[in-house]
Amino acid sequence: MEKSKLTEDKKVKEPILYSPQEKLYLTNLQNRLSRARDARDTPRVEFDGMTYGTYCEENRKLANSFIKPKLNKEDSNYQSGTVRKKMLDILAALNNLDLGPDVNAFDKSNIEVAGFGQSLEDINWKTEELDGDEEKKMLRQYTMMEQGTVFCNEDWIEKVGIKKTISKPFDGSTAEWGHRLEKVFEGASRDIIQNEKVYLGDLTVFDIKEQPYIFTTEVVPYDVAEQIYGQWARWKHVDCHRVHFMNNERDESTLYNSNWLLSDIEDNQVEIIKYQDKPGNEYQIIINSVPMLPLGFPMPWKHGEYSLVKQIYSIISAQFAYGKSFPATTRLQIAVWDEMLKLMVLKTQKSFKPPMANNTGKNMSSRVLMPSVITTGVDPTKLTYIDPEGSRGINQGEVAAMNIIRQNLDELTVNPVFSGQNPEGKQTATQIVEVQRQARLMLGLTIFVASMLEKKLSELRMMNILEHWFDPMDDTFDAQKQTLVPKYRTFARRVPIGGQGMGQRIVRVVDENKSAYELFKEEEKITEETGIPTRIAELNATIIRASRYALYVTIVAREKRTGPAAKLMFREFLLDLQLFDKPEAGLIVDWGYVASRFATNWEENPERIFKQVDPATMVDPTGEGANPTPQPQSRGRAKVNVNVGAPVA
Repeated sequence: MEKSKLTEDKKVKEPILYSPQEKLYLTNLQNRLSRARDARDTPRVEFDGMTYGTYCEENRKLANSFIKPKLNKEDSNYQSGTVRKKMLDILAALNNLDLGPDVNAFDKSNIEVAGFGQSLEDINWKTEELDGDEEKKMLRQYTMMEQGTVFCNEDWIEKVGIKKTISKPFDGSTAEWGHRLEKVFEGASRDIIQNEKVYLGDLTVFDIKEQPYIFTTEVVPYDVAEQIYGQWARWKHVDCHRVHFMNNERDESTLYNSNWLLSDIEDNQVEIIKYQDKPGNEYQIIINSVPMLPLGFPMPWKHGEYSLVKQIYSIISAQFAYGKSFPATTRLQIAVWDEMLKLMVLKTQKSFKPPMANNTGKNMSSRVLMPSVITTGVDPTKLTYIDPEGSRGINQGEVAAMNIIRQNLDELTVNPVFSGQNPEGKQTATQIVEVQRQARLMLGLTIFVASMLEKKLSELRMMNILEHWFDPMDDTFDAQKQTLVPKYRTFARRVPIGGQGMGQRIVRVVDENKSAYELFKEEEKITEETGIPTRIAELNATIIRASRYALYVTIVAREKRTGPAAKLMFREFLLDLQLFDKPEAGLIVDWGYVASRFATNWEENPERIFKQVDPATMVDPTGEGANPTPQPQSRGRAKVNVNVGAPVA
């Protein structure tokens, strides 16, 4: 029976011994990390006179409609939630856009490789689906607005979990089981790194690619870190007892401190620092001051760029690395708006319960002014308003002032049309789209920075895919060849198929490509068996790994194809199209193609929606015979077989 980790005694570890050269290296590294921490955590004008940690905390309070405690009993702590509402309106508008990458691939001769870019787009979609990136996309866009800067890490990860198997069932007193490590996930992954945990080497450098170095910090439980790094040679030197990091003793010959930390930790916690130096091509993982990798270790990925992507929401300066947040840009206006609302609440309360002067000579409760209360022996003329004018409630001038402030907020942030407040009256699809277009002009920069964020992440993802996706997942036994053969990744994606509505595209990695005819026959067979139009793209792993491609990624922000706006525009398209359906003028609309477009727009199969009939057999309703209207010839089935890396005949 395997024991639980909770029964283990974590003893104090033996300190690691370094050579004088290693101590000098670690001294310089610690100085680098300390300078970056001190430079960022100093109060700065760019952060409104706050430290960066305080700035981030204030942004979170505003974005989450933090309600401050009352200072006085008579105060109102009303919070309008305007910042959060505006941010969610913008987030909803961004969520309605397709920000997926368009990829063009070129070989070393700068000739576009037909179909390979499309296949990379499909692989990118699959990696995002496996990683749950749809929700992560919303989170990183929200973080970008909330903090003004968002940091996302792109990596190829392997997650391993402990699987326990019961060998002797529990009989009421004892049980037996065994355990083993098992891979639970392998693939590309994006994670948001909390802003306070990211440190930049130079705050005056705007582009993160030009930073001299960057590093991140993370405090995790000792057991969690042990699952990841427990098999590494230097893990045995990692101490988890807080008392051993409190003395700050330094080596006499250098400034190196073996108990040096950037974060405050408790017992059974470790601080993990991940250091990246692009100019020097160095990478290091430091756990509780112990470097886990050989000193000077190169970056573990081939593309040579930082694994972190940075995107700002609103620029502060071209010579400053961080951006201005949405709450920070509206802090003053929101403060005025909330203060006005608090005063309006107080004034409304004053109109319901006005301050009174009691000249009766008797002690009276405020309950005498409540409805249906009968008070005897009181002269009502002795009860008078202290402020008759102020007890009448909100006046027209105050309402006008509130409207001015609200209009200023709308102009500064987001048009109410994104909250569903469309112009009154019945609107055509064209008018609705035009209103959205004009409102989007006000959100132009927000859409731009969101698109730039996805572009940067997609560029790193493409590098990650080329480095890892085309490696074998495992070996499998080939009964025909009687040998082990590599097992590669394959998947299917639901996509529109030209002329046939929604279908599927199968993308598979292979060692040997099939001929175009073999792929055609396989597509026909799958289509017949499943009833789903099918296309197949084969990617030759050997040739792709040996080749060098130049990839160009673009993001075109557009309405999602199946979104409400796209469907409304298609209706307008159908109305306009009827104007050109004039056989007498030699213009005939191919309604079969239009039907296919209609089915694609609604994600349906046209063969199941529309029944194909022979026009010659159709009877004219007037009884004069067959319908003589000429019909366009069928376009046939468009066939495009992507076969990247196949030998040329």
